[in-house]
Amino acid sequence: MKYLLFDRLSGEETLKVRHNVTDLFVESDHHDYHPHCEIYYNNSTQAQAYLINNQLIHGNTPTVVILSPFAIHNMTPQQKGVTFESWVLHFRSATVERVGDELLPPDWRVCFSNCVFPLTEEQNRRLFPIFSRICAPENSERENRAWFFLFLTTLFEMVPAGSRIHAGESDFFISNILSYIYGNIASIRSTKDLCVRYHCSQSTLDRNFHRYLGLSPHQIIVDCRTARAIDYLKNTALPIARIAELCGFTTEYYFYVFFKSQTGKTPSQVRK
Repeated sequence: MKYLLFDRLSGEETLKVRHNVTDLFVESDHHDYHPHCEIYYNNSTQAQAYLINNQLIHGNTPTVVILSPFAIHNMTPQQKGVTFESWVLHFRSATVERVGDELLPPDWRVCFSNCVFPLTEEQNRRLFPIFSRICAPENSERENRAWFFLFLTTLFEMVPAGSRIHAGESDFFISNILSYIYGNIASIRSTKDLCVRYHCSQSTLDRNFHRYLGLSPHQIIVDCRTARAIDYLKNTALPIARIAELCGFTTEYYFYVFFKSQTGKTPSQVRK
C-alpha cells in the first residue's frame, strides 16, 4: 500500500469537513498523509482498525481520532461487503495554537499527538450534532471556529484522560522526515541530504520508506516538490521563476520539464 502526499486545505482555508462513503467492495491502492492536522469521526458501531504510526488499535464503538501533521495512518472498516460512512475534518495547527491555551484544557497539546477517543452511544448522540455544524454552508468563518472549539472542549470533557488512547509515537521518525522534507524542499538536493541529517545509511532509509510508505525516499521528494509547486501556482501570485526556486530548482527550465513530466500540464496551465 502506497502513501501519497495530499494537502486537503488550499490557500487561506483553515477548516474543511469531508463526508466519506466508502464502498468496501472496492480496494483502494493508496492512502494519504497530510501537512495539516486531521480529526477522523466514525459515528457508527461498525468494527474498525486504526493504524497510526505503525500502532494498530481495534474498536467497535463510535470514535474520534485526532491526528498530527504527517501522521502515517490508515482507518480500515473490518466488515466487508457493505458501505461505511465517516467524516474527516482537516485543519491547520495554527487554528488551535493561537487560542488553545486559553480555551482548551492544559493537556490539549498531548491530545493533538495522535489520540483516539472511544465514545459511548450517549456521548456520540451529544457530540455528533456539534461536529456536524462545523463548516455548515450557512456559517461564517467565525462561526465555524466557534463550533470547532465547542466540539473540542466537549470532546475533552466527555472522554477522561484514562479512556483516551495515545496511538503511535509522537516522534515517529518517518513522520519527522516527511515534515522535514515538506518544510525544506527548496534546499534538499537528494536523498543523501536526508541520510546525513538523520544519521542513517541509504539502504536503511530506503528500507524504512518502502516498509511504512510503500515508496522510495526519492519518490517522496518528487511528490513533495510537485505538491508544493501546485500549491504555489494555485494560491499565490509568485512568478514561476520564484516558485521554481522555492521548490528546489536552479532554473525555470528544469522546473518546467519536471512539472510537465509529473502532472502532464505546464505551470501556466495549472495557474489558470
